[in-house]
Amino acid sequence: MSDFSLADRTALGDRLQALKPGIAEDVTRVFLEAHPDWVARYGDRARRFGIEDAQFHIDSCEAPSRQAASGPLKTTASGRRAC
Repeated sequence: MSDFSLADRTALGDRLQALKPGIAEDVTRVFLEAHPDWVARYGDRARRFGIEDAQFHIDSCEAPSRQAASGPLKTTASGRRAC
């Protein structure tokens, strides 16, 4: 039995999608601040592809929220499976 209704999971997915651009930019900024060699080596491409990659990972974590079964979402949210 699911602890979350489909409407709840859909709302969560919608929220993740709304936050995705800002989260992806923030994560990329923090990563590049910690790894300035990437900026030196790749220039603006490091930022562009970092944001693209972060958005891909957010999408892979968000996808289970839109499924009819909540098992994958529970597994992802509990940390037993990496997103």
